[in-house]
Amino acid sequence: MLSFKNNPIILGIDPGFKRIGYGMIRKSRSGFSFLDTGMLRTTGTKTQIALTVSEKLDALIHTYQPDVFAIEKIYFGRNITSVLTVSELKGVLLLGAEKNGIPIVELTPLEVKSMVCGYGKADKLAVRKIILYTMNIPKSVKSKDAIDALAIALAGYYKYTQGRYAQ
Repeated sequence: MLSFKNNPIILGIDPGFKRIGYGMIRKSRSGFSFLDTGMLRTTGTKTQIALTVSEKLDALIHTYQPDVFAIEKIYFGRNITSVLTVSELKGVLLLGAEKNGIPIVELTPLEVKSMVCGYGKADKLAVRKIILYTMNIPKSVKSKDAIDALAIALAGYYKYTQGRYAQ
């Protein structure tokens, strides 16, 4: 098991194209606590979007100083163009974590559901209920992408402490 400083902060990212969900949590002896969540929303050309995402991620990292960067792996869907575009932005996100020296944990959707709910085929409602139960999240948080990012952060903590992360 890997060790952290006291009360580590974990940043979870749910990658997308125009909407990237993020969730920031802290682990303490008493459990997990909610710090922040939201969306990195962007517009413009692909390069403008990449620059904006990079700048917003840098600001988040500067503000919270996360100890672990957890991000969901991209799985192939029906639209290959969308998958490629999201993959390009994922590269920008990974670069942001790497240049700030933050360990990166990549998780499949199945791993996230399994680590959060104990069942890899759990539905989104089950994940949401566990996240809302585990942390004191404000009722104003309704975005599915933001809740998913919090789940990714939680699962990222578990995977990191098991020593199963990207080096």
